[in-house]
Amino acid sequence: MKKLLGDLRVKNLLSYIITFSAIIVLIILVMGTYLYQFYYRTIYNDFKSSNKSYLSSISTRHENDMASIYDIMLQLAMSGSNVEFKLDEAPLKSIELKEQLYRYVSVSQFFNQILFYYHNDIYLYNHTTSVDINRFLEEGIKLDQITQEEFYDLLNSKEAGLKILKEQRAGGYLLRGYSGLFTEEVVIYLLSLEPKKNSTIVYVVDNKFYDKVLKSHAEELRNNYIFYKDQLIVSRGDLNIDSGILLEEINSRKENQFQCLIDNQKYLVSVEYGENGLLYTTVQSMRIFQNKIVTGQWGILFILLICSIPTSLVIVILSMGLSKKVRSINALLSEGEENSYDLDQIESGIRTLVEHNKEVKEESVILRRTKFINNFVRNKYESREAVIENGVKVNLKVDRKYYGIVLMGDRGNSNESKAHRMMLDSIGRKTNVDGFGIHLISKNQSLFVIFGDDIGAMDALYEELFKIGIEYCEDFIMATSGYHQDFTEASKAYLEADTAFDNRLLVDNSRIIHFKDIVVKEQVDLLPDTYIKRLKNAIRTGDKGEAKIVIDDICNHLKTSGQSLLTFRILCNDIAHMMIKEWNKKNTDFENIYNVFTLSQCLTIQDFNDILLDICCKLLECKEVEVTKQSDMVAKAIEYMKNYYHNPDLNMSLLADKLGISGVTLAVEFKNAMGISPSDYLAMIRIENAKQLLRDTQLLVKEVSLAVGYEDDNVFSRRFKKYVGKTPGQYRMEY
Repeated sequence: MKKLLGDLRVKNLLSYIITFSAIIVLIILVMGTYLYQFYYRTIYNDFKSSNKSYLSSISTRHENDMASIYDIMLQLAMSGSNVEFKLDEAPLKSIELKEQLYRYVSVSQFFNQILFYYHNDIYLYNHTTSVDINRFLEEGIKLDQITQEEFYDLLNSKEAGLKILKEQRAGGYLLRGYSGLFTEEVVIYLLSLEPKKNSTIVYVVDNKFYDKVLKSHAEELRNNYIFYKDQLIVSRGDLNIDSGILLEEINSRKENQFQCLIDNQKYLVSVEYGENGLLYTTVQSMRIFQNKIVTGQWGILFILLICSIPTSLVIVILSMGLSKKVRSINALLSEGEENSYDLDQIESGIRTLVEHNKEVKEESVILRRTKFINNFVRNKYESREAVIENGVKVNLKVDRKYYGIVLMGDRGNSNESKAHRMMLDSIGRKTNVDGFGIHLISKNQSLFVIFGDDIGAMDALYEELFKIGIEYCEDFIMATSGYHQDFTEASKAYLEADTAFDNRLLVDNSRIIHFKDIVVKEQVDLLPDTYIKRLKNAIRTGDKGEAKIVIDDICNHLKTSGQSLLTFRILCNDIAHMMIKEWNKKNTDFENIYNVFTLSQCLTIQDFNDILLDICCKLLECKEVEVTKQSDMVAKAIEYMKNYYHNPDLNMSLLADKLGISGVTLAVEFKNAMGISPSDYLAMIRIENAKQLLRDTQLLVKEVSLAVGYEDDNVFSRRFKKYVGKTPGQYRMEY
């Protein structure tokens, strides 16, 4: 054990373990501190939020009640002379007024009495009676904190707005009538009748209402207040707080929620303003919050304890495991020294592995870039976005305006590999261009694709690459394509570079051979669409004989048009891609069917004929294999159409009935499987058989039409010309 500890100290493994343990302890402490702060903030925010919600419920209810007394005022104001009258002049109106007041009292949960006083009369009304104003002041309602004269002035005031008499003890026979008591604590609200202000409405609210609205439990340590114009109207709660000091704090802070110190006690004050000038306030002692924090601290300590115990066990287990692994690694590196803890030796071994891994990664990047360039030149990517996306994956910045293809070769013993590496390094140092190069082993060439936003910068790079090639390679040759912007024309760019390279014996190859400097006869006659349409139909129907005839016609047409070698190659490339696209099955691998690099070896019309025919045959073989995998329904539909195409009544409805399916199902499944609608497929079968009859028999066009299922020879002729590009008569004359 002592030897083990000694070895650990010498090699610093123990210090690493101790440091790791200290870091873990520090993390736990930091986590505990964070948890405490997070818990503190969370509880405090909840404490503030709960006070806001509590106060909001009070203000919302009271504001709704205040809105009701304003609504009553508006309703009475609209009554006009029906409420503002002299009793001696219109005694019957008093009955209607009392009934209206009764309706208000009977439905209200806010006020217990509603009184109406018209200033030009001597009587005041409630829902049961009318009373002389002087008797009302003397015996109706007696208030502790206001004199009869002051109350009379308020009743006769023409001042607009709400007037409130704060909660106070009150007596009188009008209160006894509804409460059964001589005295009650009440709050009185007075409103002048708008807009003339010739009448005053008095609402009497007793203390029972505010006991319900402002009530709080003693353990909540809370007081609730309602102020109006810096005057306390009503309050509830057991806290001993001076309302005057509280109001000063509210006016000085101008905040909706804050902490304040009153008589050496901390409180959280929440404030909310009503629409009618009322100020609602709730005050709660901070001891409630502190008690919650103290209670929660034990939970945090428990969490830290729970975390510490398994963490300690994990540290011990990891330390033991680490020691064992270090011993094992050293045993591998030290030829069997099982108890060695030489960390320096381990570091050296890891460095070796890292270097090896770096080399492997570099090789992987090269392979992936090679595949990307190969696919790009072969037009494997269908859009510019696909090229950019795959370029990013291999860390090539190809999202640039132009690109060009460079072909290089030499005819002597040279250090070509070194030159290739130097060229790649030169490209990598550029910021305004990017690209990569691959070896075409079959042609003993190197192919570079260069991407750039500026043609001048690309030309400068070409010159730099050429200088490297001249320096390190014997008889070095370098040819470039034109500058292209369409990423789907990469095959065309390659053929341009190859054409320039093939002119190395006719021009000065001591400089870069640019395609733009090579005199090439431009294409003067595009291939008619009828050839392409016929070739598509031959592939769709699987007719190898027709495909061969069409390819022969295409080559004969190109031969007589006097096109350049480059034009032949470009057209052949376009036709090959068209045929492959026609049989666009994602699960089919066309890698062995066509390769643009093979076109550079084609020098005669027969070479092109052989390539196109080979592609077509391979596609048809793939098609035959694919058809065998299709659903029974599609296979049966094809078989039925081939057997009964001569039946004029054969249409898609009849075919669907024969197969026992709906017409929609037939159309959808057939289109998904064959890439063509069943009606078009039937038309192609009929036209192909018609062509055979026109070539091999002497039947009249009308007889041929009937033989392939068309009763109207005019319809047949139009359909034939649409698919073949010639009338039946013209076709017969040609063949």
